[in-house]
Amino acid sequence: QIEAAIHYLFWPKIFWDFFTKGLNWTLHPFPLIQLLNFGFSIILIAWEWPIDFLAGTRVHQSLQARLIVIPFAGLIVALIYQGTDVALYYFIGEGVYYWAYVTGETIPIVPWTLNESSAFLAATA
Repeated sequence: QIEAAIHYLFWPKIFWDFFTKGLNWTLHPFPLIQLLNFGFSIILIAWEWPIDFLAGTRVHQSLQARLIVIPFAGLIVALIYQGTDVALYYFIGEGVYYWAYVTGETIPIVPWTLNESSAFLAATA
């Protein structure tokens, strides 16, 4: 998504512009969609690969927050021509996060470790 946002700064093209020119106001004079895409990509990278001050916080561990933010990021990136495949990945990721939420999975406090209360650990014990 970062690459699509940067690419979009130089070659702006709304994916849905063959239907309507109604979204052209997001391109000129201020690059609104480009900046939103770049911002969402930085936020989602910070969630997936957290730096020390973010790891273990309630925001980092919240599946509900991810279930709310990822559809908005997917919608914004689906608007640009360069980000259609990223939107598909967000759609798949949203399904996986929903599955994890429904089955009771949790995100561990320490990144790249397993929770002691994990269903996997309970099943293998």
